[in-house]
Amino acid sequence: FSSVLRHPVVFDQSGMIITFREVVLVEPGAEGSVFGFSDFYDYVIIDASKDYGKTWFSLADGYDSRFIPSWETAYNSMIDGQNSAFQGTESMMVEHAFYPRISDKISARDSILIRFKLFSDPYANGWGWAIEDLKITPLVDKIEETPLDEIKLFPNPGNGRPKMIFGSAYNGEPVRIRVFNLYGSCISDEVVTSGDQTIIDLSGNPSGIYLILVYHKGKVEAIKYNLVK
Repeated sequence: FSSVLRHPVVFDQSGMIITFREVVLVEPGAEGSVFGFSDFYDYVIIDASKDYGKTWFSLADGYDSRFIPSWETAYNSMIDGQNSAFQGTESMMVEHAFYPRISDKISARDSILIRFKLFSDPYANGWGWAIEDLKITPLVDKIEETPLDEIKLFPNPGNGRPKMIFGSAYNGEPVRIRVFNLYGSCISDEVVTSGDQTIIDLSGNPSGIYLILVYHKGKVEAIKYNLVK
């Protein structure tokens, strides 16, 4: 099953950010399985084409219901035979943001078609995949930053070890922090407690702009960090 965006987009020289809200209820792979292997069963994936759909390549690895623990729990809560009868709802939507990176398959100024594809093997299936609020924008210029009263990051600019303090809205709950460089590569991914002061160690990376994403209760907040050595 696939859906192709009607109009191509131009890959910006600063990179690209693709954001959307989604819920994924497809068969989870075997415990510990990795995308690309046979025990990673059903999945969703975002592909691109530079020749108007003749050939396709993936912009990122595929993923399944394990991407968000509540999705996997929901899928497994209503198993009927081999299949899941659980129906997705609006309240299960989670914001997802990722950054296609420049590689041997994609370069600045390339014009690409984007395809959203769901793969399902013949053995088990679930409700499927729903997406809304899709936005595709240049990486540096269009990212919406979090107001500083919600998350404080200092010093910024800094030498690679910024401190992060969370506002009362986070209530000391666990948050996921991912850091991306301007090539779209994730260089750090960790879960921390928002009640604590957190140090993000980027000291081993070169000077430049980094994007710090904070995931909490289905929302994603973004902060630009300027690493200066």
